[in-house]
This record gives sequence, C-alpha cells and structure tokens, in this order.
Amino acid sequence: MAAEKITKGRLIQIVVTLSVLIAVFSWRTIQHSSTNATHYQQCWTQQPCEIRLGETLYRLRLSESNTEFSVITDQIGGNKALIHYYGASYQISTLIPIDSDKPLQFTMDNEENSVRVVVNKK
Repeated sequence: MAAEKITKGRLIQIVVTLSVLIAVFSWRTIQHSSTNATHYQQCWTQQPCEIRLGETLYRLRLSESNTEFSVITDQIGGNKALIHYYGASYQISTLIPIDSDKPLQFTMDNEENSVRVVVNKK
C-alpha cells in the first residue's frame, strides 16, 4: 500500500480530516481559555469580604486573633468549591490555619471557575 500512488479521493479525505481536527482543536482551546479564566479579588482584614465564584456568593471569615480563616456560603450547591492554600486543598467551611510568615492569599475553584483572593492587613 505504501508503494501505491495517492488518488485524488484519498487526498481529499486526508485534507478534510486534517481540517476537521484543526478546527476542533482550535475551538476547544478557545472555549477552555474563556471558561476557566482566573479572576482576582482583594479583601481587607478589617472589613467583611464577599467572594463571587460563578453564581455562588461566599464570605471570608477570619478568627479574632487572625490565626485561622474559613470561607462559608449559605447557597445550595456552594460546597463543591475547594480552597487551595499554599499547596494544600480544603473544603468550604473548614478552619484553615494561617501561616503568619506568608501573606494570606488563596485560590478557590469549582469545576468551571476560579478566583484568586489576596487578603491585605490594612
């Protein structure tokens, strides 16, 4: 089969197949980039902070001594998000110890969206 000449029909089939593959790859790349964009939000330790992730609204809670934090929500289905804090992953409503040597910043994500939160002290 390798020694046979390529026919006009076979060449058309190869070109159409390659065109479809390139189109699907490009479409998926564009769709993936637009839906999984990371948003950024700044919060302040002295003020209440609300974080929107997709359609769900979350609230950041800091302990009195600023040694722990948690993120909570009252909305149904909001507990599917995860908090990523310096290499570890936590569930929503879990008390997370704060490393005092590092700035308080974490990422929240669900299957569709993500938000990077930076908490400032002043």
